[in-house]
Amino acid sequence: MRAGISSPARGTHNGDAMRDDGRTLTGRALGAMVKLLGVLVDVLRRADEALRALVALAHRVAAIRFPGSARPRHASDLLAERAQRMLGHGFPLLDRRGTGFVVGSDESGIDLLVQGVRAHFTWDRLAGTWQRLLANHTLGIDELGGGPDAVGLVSLIAHLQPDAVTVIEADGLLVLKAPPGTPVHQYADMSRPVVWSAVRHLTHGG
Repeated sequence: MRAGISSPARGTHNGDAMRDDGRTLTGRALGAMVKLLGVLVDVLRRADEALRALVALAHRVAAIRFPGSARPRHASDLLAERAQRMLGHGFPLLDRRGTGFVVGSDESGIDLLVQGVRAHFTWDRLAGTWQRLLANHTLGIDELGGGPDAVGLVSLIAHLQPDAVTVIEADGLLVLKAPPGTPVHQYADMSRPVVWSAVRHLTHGG
């Protein structure tokens, strides 16, 4: 009987030992998980730092002008930035009465409202028109077709770059103040009195 009575006590002791072992294993597992999470957090932190470094490097590389690359278009970029800030504002029209308005601007380009006509210009066209002025030393409304879109585009450039151009308002003509070299192309509208002679001294000094 005594041997039979002592058996439940040993069973209880063995059960307690098993529970203690289970708690130990659970604690070790949790500790391992905590360590693993710490490693993962450190890996993610290092990956984030590496990504930030790559992004910074990409920006620096993009800013490099390599020999033989396309001519930087800083003036065109500045023109676009000024045009974007004109959203909702007006500007005087050349060779016309009234005011033009910048009524839209997004990543594709800019929208002008001129004499009731809405015209969309891509940023490339705005930059190209500015480059045309730099190459030819003059830019006229009639040269661009004479329509409301031409009026708006030439007038906007005159408004945004007042220090760079001389405006002959009656003829809707812009003349570059400090032309580099000689003009690539000389334009004159033969359907009206030729204005080239009037501005020749501004572009050729004679």
